Amino acid sequence: MRPLTLFFITLFYLINNAIAQQIPVYIYQDKPPFIINSKKQIGLAYDFVSILNEYSKTKYELQLLPRTRINKIKSKIMLFTNEVWLNDENKESFLYSSPIAEDQNLYISNKKRPIDIKKDRNLKIAVIAANVYVVFKESSHQRIDVLKEEQVFDMVDRGRVDVGVISLSTLNYLLKKNKLPKDHFFIDSNSQLLYKRHLVYSKDLKKNYLEIEKILQNQNFKESLNQIFKKY
Repeated sequence: MRPLTLFFITLFYLINNAIAQQIPVYIYQDKPPFIINSKKQIGLAYDFVSILNEYSKTKYELQLLPRTRINKIKSKIMLFTNEVWLNDENKESFLYSSPIAEDQNLYISNKKRPIDIKKDRNLKIAVIAANVYVVFKESSHQRIDVLKEEQVFDMVDRGRVDVGVISLSTLNYLLKKNKLPKDHFFIDSNSQLLYKRHLVYSKDLKKNYLEIEKILQNQNFKESLNQIFKKY
C-alpha cells in the first residue's frame, strides 16, 4: 500500500473515531438566549457545551430536538431542564447535576387588560407546546400551545390570549437586544415561579454525570461560565 494512501486511510479513521466518541447533549428549548441561531450554532447552550469540552476528556455535542423526540430517547443527557418539567419531582428517574442556572417563569398580559393569575379564572394562556406548566395542574385555564416564546408575546400583544408564560432569561435577552416593545406588557410580579436549570442524565450515564459534576465544581470552569452568561 502506498504511503499516501495509508495516510488518508489513517486520517479518515481518526476523524470518524473522534466523531463517534462525541456524546449528544439534548436541548428542546428553541429560544433565546439558549438557542439564537441553530444553523450557525449561536446561543448560550452552544457556548456551554463548548466550554464543557475544554475541561472534559469526553467530548459532547449539542443537539436541538423537539421535546417529544427527546422523550423517546432512553439513554440521554438533557441541558437546562429540571425535575418538574420531566415529571420527576422526587428525582427518582434521572440523575441531576448541581444547578447551572436560575430562572423564572413570568406571567405577562396586555397592559390594556392586566391579569392577576391568582385571582382571574378561565383564562386563555399561551405556552410552549409539550412543556409542563404548574399553572394548569389545578385550574380551569385553557392552554394555547405555540412553538416559540416570541409567539407568546405576539399573541398577548394582539389580544388573542389573556396571558402568556415566558422565562425571565428570554425576556431579558429580548429587551437587551431591543426586540420587544416592553411598554406593551404587564408582568404579574406576584406570581413569578422560581426554578433551577440542570444537566439531567439517564441513570445508565452515571460515569458522565460524575465526570461533569467535577467540572461544574471547578472554579475556572465557573468563571468561564459566568462570562458566557454575561453575554446574554
